[in-house]
Amino acid sequence: MEDIAQANIEVVLPNVAMAKQAMAQFEQIKTEILNNDTDIIMIEGKKYIKRSGWRKIALAFNVTTEIVKIEREKIDDVYIVRVIARAIAPNGRISEEVGICDSTEFQKGRLKFSYHNIETKATTRAINRSISNLVGGGELSAEEIIEGPEEKIEERSEAPIDKAFRAVEDFFETKNIDIEIQKDDKKITVLADIPNNIFNELITVLKRYNISYLGRRNGGGSYWGISQ
Repeated sequence: MEDIAQANIEVVLPNVAMAKQAMAQFEQIKTEILNNDTDIIMIEGKKYIKRSGWRKIALAFNVTTEIVKIEREKIDDVYIVRVIARAIAPNGRISEEVGICDSTEFQKGRLKFSYHNIETKATTRAINRSISNLVGGGELSAEEIIEGPEEKIEERSEAPIDKAFRAVEDFFETKNIDIEIQKDDKKITVLADIPNNIFNELITVLKRYNISYLGRRNGGGSYWGISQ
């Protein structure tokens, strides 16, 4: 009986060489691809990777991400959003992680709380965590360490058009819309048409950054720039 039980035990053996290679690649990417000024922040003497850095890491590893579920609730006077994000590697490996944010994180920030702001923060945390657990050994991101609006983790000045561009990226992520966007020093370009309800929501989001609709792009899409 004991022999039968032992025969049914399947031992999982680690692939040490492959693990060492993956870890080495991750460290190489952090060193050679991430920008210390824009992708990394120092918190209490330790470096943490920001949202932009995790997106570059996902691109380098050919990892795709998607939003699986968004849950919203209100407990007393606190609004809470939970986001489940999924990161998928080319070999089919999947990492699903949860990001949570609530309205209390915005009590001291310049950015007033709204469901969009809370969803954006929760989405950022969920996506960062799913990428990290897939390729980075579960390393914490900057957005998990610092509470409140993402503006608070910016140590250096950032142009209004750059802030607006990040807001557009986050907006489409929370809506689970895969659409290409570009920017230059003066405008943001959305390279495809979007439904009217999404368009109107985007107007509201960009209004906070003094960015307005400039016109339709030939072939589809729209231009957005600083209001005069």
